[in-house]
Amino acid sequence: SKKRPNKRHPFGYGKVEYITSLFIGIVIFGLGVFIVINALLGKHSAPSFLAIIIIIIAVILKAFSVIYLMNMGKKLKSQTLIMSGKESLTDLCSSSLVIVIIILSNFQDKFPILKYADLIGCLFVGILIFIMAYGILKENILSLIGETSDDKDILERLEKSIESIDGVDLKDIKLIKYGSYYKADLVIELDPKITIMRLARLEKRIFKKVKKEKVGIKYITLEVEPDND
Repeated sequence: SKKRPNKRHPFGYGKVEYITSLFIGIVIFGLGVFIVINALLGKHSAPSFLAIIIIIIAVILKAFSVIYLMNMGKKLKSQTLIMSGKESLTDLCSSSLVIVIIILSNFQDKFPILKYADLIGCLFVGILIFIMAYGILKENILSLIGETSDDKDILERLEKSIESIDGVDLKDIKLIKYGSYYKADLVIELDPKITIMRLARLEKRIFKKVKKEKVGIKYITLEVEPDND
């Protein structure tokens, strides 16, 4: 995704992150199918309390993983890390549920109805994973088609920066997501009598201002409209 742009891909390879996340979604969906089939056709028995200790350790480690991946994903604006963090969060929830299922299953001698706890728990975990996979697939398919960002903080910073330039009236900003970076489409109004030379200087100032904000904008397109007033 960090590969430099070329003639065939002038806006870089950022969308590779969405393809990677799609693959993650497909794998998670397949995992959900496996769990549901295994729950319906497999044999069920009460796991030992040793399994609880192992899963508790896994839950603690997974919690650290979720926090790290989500924080780094937001910091680097990496769709792949964010998707991995969401997958880990689902795993954290399902692992916590497994602990409850194991505890309940060990009391099935006293309460016969609890012999179905393992089956119900497996189905619930499978459904939880299906929901997670659907969210990942939907989000990344829409992003591949082409999606704008409505990050208010970035938009406000850009608007304030561009409007500070004399003679420039900003009419519209669109941020198009390309994985970990953006392409900004700017529409400005200028005096219709402006010279080409002054327009070129203004364009350089606008681009410099946008880049100076350091909000992850890699590419900028500028559309100029005459000020009817």
